Amino acid sequence: MRFISLNRYRISSGVVHKLRVRHSILILMIFANYIITCTDAKVAAEVSDILEMVSRRVQYTPGCMQSALWKSKYRYKFMVSEIWKTKPDYDRYVNSILFKRMLAALEMSSEKPDIQISESENVRGIELIEECMHLKENHI
Repeated sequence: MRFISLNRYRISSGVVHKLRVRHSILILMIFANYIITCTDAKVAAEVSDILEMVSRRVQYTPGCMQSALWKSKYRYKFMVSEIWKTKPDYDRYVNSILFKRMLAALEMSSEKPDIQISESENVRGIELIEECMHLKENHI
């Protein structure tokens, strides 16, 4: 595990902020994606209602940096994407009543839900894009 200085950047609502903290701590962010597929319109409507409620409410949960719900126009397919500041924040969410609602929607999927959860200690922002662009300029 790496310890990184908090004198880095964070992105909030699409705005890059430089953090002004002097201490070094281990940052382990959680990126969670849940994909649910339904074959029945009635079940899809119920799943949609549950996911809309969960996605709206989870945004106010301490540690949640982002929660977004996407719905497919052509199939009954849904994706919820969440970003959590720390693993303990995500742990509290997973053990909450709100997450039990998410589990209910996952269980209604007509096929095995696709769940992808990533733990990351190295989250980079605009500086990575600049670094990549600089590398490309030097190779042209």
